[in-house]
Amino acid sequence: QRLTKEGVPWSDEHVVFERSLFPSTGFLECLAALPTLDTRFTDTTVRSFMIERPLTLLPDGNTFVLLTTPQNAEYRVQFYEQTDVDHFELLATGTLVPHTAHPHSLVDLSE
Repeated sequence: QRLTKEGVPWSDEHVVFERSLFPSTGFLECLAALPTLDTRFTDTTVRSFMIERPLTLLPDGNTFVLLTTPQNAEYRVQFYEQTDVDHFELLATGTLVPHTAHPHSLVDLSE
């Protein structure tokens, strides 16, 4: 996925120390959109999410990578920014679990 400041119309509203940052809710929106891209994630809920470092939106764009790794019945999700041809920096991590796992401790983002 390629992100540009122009492609993110609200980027001027998320400026910190003169840097446009991709908001944390944007990462969560990506997680919430996974079921529309892959049926493996249809009945999942976000159990945990942590931002490792902010994503500064560059004028010429950023290359943004999302990896999912199955771990038993859960999926580990990792967001990376490609900073060079063969270099990726971890931005955020999360865990998706089936809706039936830990029903009292989860928040369904689709509602």
